[in-house]
Amino acid sequence: MRSSMPCWWSLNAGICREKPKTPRSDKAYVRMIYAIWKDLKPFVNDHSVRSLQSFVKRQTGVDAPEYLNAELANDVIEGLKSWLGRERAKLTKTRIEAKLLRKCDAGRRGCRRLIRGGIERAAVPA
Repeated sequence: MRSSMPCWWSLNAGICREKPKTPRSDKAYVRMIYAIWKDLKPFVNDHSVRSLQSFVKRQTGVDAPEYLNAELANDVIEGLKSWLGRERAKLTKTRIEAKLLRKCDAGRRGCRRLIRGGIERAAVPA
């Protein structure tokens, strides 16, 4: 028996699920834009659909991803992929630096090379 609360019924045994948070689209490139935006979640302060729409508007002049044609959507996808790549590179660099500095703090070899490589450290073991 269905409850009076609105929900989305799946085809699998009539399980009631929440309404999807991102709009569904028949266009593959719109779904891809939302998927990349979801991957950017840890790096974005405001991860709402409205902020994605602002990004799309800045990139293309179109109000929302659903109204894009394939050519404009490609520009947005490439912009989002570049942004994601930059953020992941920053994160990777930070993790590598932290790992090297932990090794340096532990008194292992490589501290001089670490300093010459551009990572500055106030107290470096001899």
